[in-house]
Order: sequence, then structure tokens, then C-alpha cells
Amino acid sequence: MQRIVRKITIDITTSFAKGAGTEGEVFLGLGGREFRLYIDEQEDFEAGDEVTYELGEGANIENRERNDPRMGMPISIDDVLTHPVYIRLVSHKASDDWNIANVRARIVAEEETLRYGALEGSQDNIWLGPQSGSWLYLRRT
Repeated sequence: MQRIVRKITIDITTSFAKGAGTEGEVFLGLGGREFRLYIDEQEDFEAGDEVTYELGEGANIENRERNDPRMGMPISIDDVLTHPVYIRLVSHKASDDWNIANVRARIVAEEETLRYGALEGSQDNIWLGPQSGSWLYLRRT
């Protein structure tokens, strides 16, 4: 029996550091696919923002159908476990860096939930962008 992912929730916190925000585009890589993390009318990631994205059931993101783990090539729990889980920043200018304080992801399929994260409980933040790299891989927690 394939355990198809029906819902993904990802929480991202931008730090309060000077210049922490970004106008870039952010993507979630999961199960061999990428999904754009953008909520309708979201301006950008400002310092101190805590944003929750829902994909699949109860989606709150733009282009819900195109960014649904159940559509096209449905993602199974096995797909999640055999591919890296990450977020990726696409900057639109050379000075567009982003400082992340915390990332948490919950992947739900039927009666199973996988949890991934980065930086939780850490006293350090991480910069993404042209000056420091575009990818942040999440670990299973």
C-alpha cells in the first residue's frame, strides 16, 4: 500500500538580524519535486516574520493545484525518505541575502507524520543568498 502525502506544513522564521529579509522566491524540495512557497499577496520575507505554508489538504499557498503533493506525480512517504528535504532561495539581485532563524516541516500521509527541521534550538541563524549559498537541507527530527 502506497502511503501518499496528503498535507505538508512548513513553518519558516526569518531572524531579526540587520538585513535579514529577502524579496527572493523560496522553494521546498521534497520527495523528488519542488514546490513554490508563496501565499497570495505576500510581499516578501521581512525580519522577524513567522510564516506557515500549507500544501495539499487545506492549502494556503498560491497556485494550490500546481503545488499539491497529491497531483501530477503523487509523493509517497517512501519518496520523502529517499530524497533530500530542503528549502532553496532564488535571489533576484546580488545583494538579496536572507537570514533564517528556524524551519520546521511536517509531512502527513494517512496515519503517518514525518518531521524535518533546521536550526531549531540553535543559537545561530543561517544566511542564504548570492553571498552564502542558496540551499538549506532539513534533517529528520
